[in-house]
Amino acid sequence: MSHRGASKGPALLLSFACSSARLQRDREDARPWTAPGAPRDRPQRDQLSALLREHDGNVAAVARVLGKARMEVHRWVKRFDLSLADYR
Repeated sequence: MSHRGASKGPALLLSFACSSARLQRDREDARPWTAPGAPRDRPQRDQLSALLREHDGNVAAVARVLGKARMEVHRWVKRFDLSLADYR
């Protein structure tokens, strides 16, 4: 099955998976969470923004491309302070 933007999916999936693993580790170690605008998060924010733009803000479509649950995409949208209305 082919999705629009599927060629970007694996790289994004790895990037977001690493980011999610880092957040989980930080929670377990009780270290403070970095601000959403941290420079290391900028590439992930830009990639998520590009996918949301490509799929007209359709979270389910973005989640399918990334192989993630919709709720995870919603968490990233909130974390990166994005507004889904801006993409629709």
